[in-house]
Amino acid sequence: MAEKMLQYIHEQPLVWRHILENRSTLTAPLRAWFTGGFPHRLLLVGTGSSGNAAMAAKPFMEQLLHREVTVAVPTRLGTVLPPAQETMVLVISQSGRSTSTLAAVHTLQQAGFRVAAMTSVPSSPVAQAADLHLLIDCGEESVGPKTKGFTATVLTLYIAAMALAETFQTAFPGEIAAYESALSTSFAAAENNILLCRDFCVRHMEPLARQPHFTLIADGAGLAAACEGALKMLETLYVPAFAYEFEEYLHGVNNTLCAGQCNLLVLSHIKNAERMLRLDRYGREKGCFHLVVSTLPLPDHDACILQLAGSGMGFTQIFETSLFFQVLSALGSEFKGFDVDKPKFADFYSRMETKL
Repeated sequence: MAEKMLQYIHEQPLVWRHILENRSTLTAPLRAWFTGGFPHRLLLVGTGSSGNAAMAAKPFMEQLLHREVTVAVPTRLGTVLPPAQETMVLVISQSGRSTSTLAAVHTLQQAGFRVAAMTSVPSSPVAQAADLHLLIDCGEESVGPKTKGFTATVLTLYIAAMALAETFQTAFPGEIAAYESALSTSFAAAENNILLCRDFCVRHMEPLARQPHFTLIADGAGLAAACEGALKMLETLYVPAFAYEFEEYLHGVNNTLCAGQCNLLVLSHIKNAERMLRLDRYGREKGCFHLVVSTLPLPDHDACILQLAGSGMGFTQIFETSLFFQVLSALGSEFKGFDVDKPKFADFYSRMETKL
């Protein structure tokens, strides 16, 4: 009952390689858009998976472009915007049908901003309303819980940053080549990582399916994967799921440690690995059910730790650890008897006027 969702999950490595190989063509409209100097800042606007993709890409874009990158949801742009002439605006909507994102395009244009839109449908309302369109070249994704569209959006933001860095020489060619090499290494590991995730989820599905709620805890580069993971689990398992940054969790949320609590830990940085594993052991002592996901070479090896392969670079981890949450969402929904390939409420978007 999650056949399409699983199909899209397995399509991701091919989609990623295609986007990276065709990055010059896909980013050509963006290169041609700038006739003067490069803006002082970037404003990324998106909601849901698009917003999570923007959050995932933000550190990479800042590092490559040496510019401030702000991520905002469409309904919280605020009344005080940065100077239009100093800001590049990129609105993100995979379907291009989000009513709040479309409204944001109009609001920003009325305030004097030129707006670029990133969608997978060039004929969509958001794409047509914007001053420039960039294609998220992921192909069709008809199910609600986005997988390949999410990761393809992150990668499209990455290649946009590469194109701008080349145009305005904010990074050396060798630096960009090194980023491409790391991405290729990560993509090469993806098919086996998906199989590892499937085996791991199947082994633990019985206790996972019984959980009334989930807490996801991540550090650094893993936080965006955890936020998107929580959204996927809400969309497919129909139970509450919340994502917290590791230090934020330690300073207050830890009082939820108790028997029956399920915490999913994403370890991203070696400097935090020992402390996060210490939290894992402490939570288990309190009766929690813990699973750990990481691409790091962890000292502890047991049945509750999923070790995935990757490039070893923080900016590629979104293409590695997010696979676990995608696979868990698809297989978990099947185990619970939910058909997530179809909308649970077919009239919800029309009744609430959230998508055109």
